[in-house]
Amino acid sequence: MAEGAPLRDSAGEVPIHDRLAIEAAAVDEIIVRRCFAYLVNQGFEDSRGNLRPEVEGLGRANERLTNKLDRLGMTPAGRAKLGLNLARTADLATAMSERDPDRRAELMAQAGVPIDIDAEAIPDEEAKG
Repeated sequence: MAEGAPLRDSAGEVPIHDRLAIEAAAVDEIIVRRCFAYLVNQGFEDSRGNLRPEVEGLGRANERLTNKLDRLGMTPAGRAKLGLNLARTADLATAMSERDPDRRAELMAQAGVPIDIDAEAIPDEEAKG
């Protein structure tokens, strides 16, 4: 489950403070999978046609799992709440090396560093010539 965590430390690992939360989410994932497998094998209803208590347990475990994943930024809504954008189209190095001032400003914004200066104030490398 940790491979899906969007936040990484400088070594590319999940931050140590997030590991316990990821482990807790992994436990709920196991519960969801096992409960669902049990219901698939035994049926969602008992011999009288009533829903098995495990159906409610599955719902609660799935809700706990979803909430934990959300808080970890491992759902689209969770990433949005944390201000994470995994689909950035430019990285900072690419943005900073762009020669065209207007395009550079656009790429900087995409890289998460919006600049609030007049693009004409940035010297163009070709103009230095």
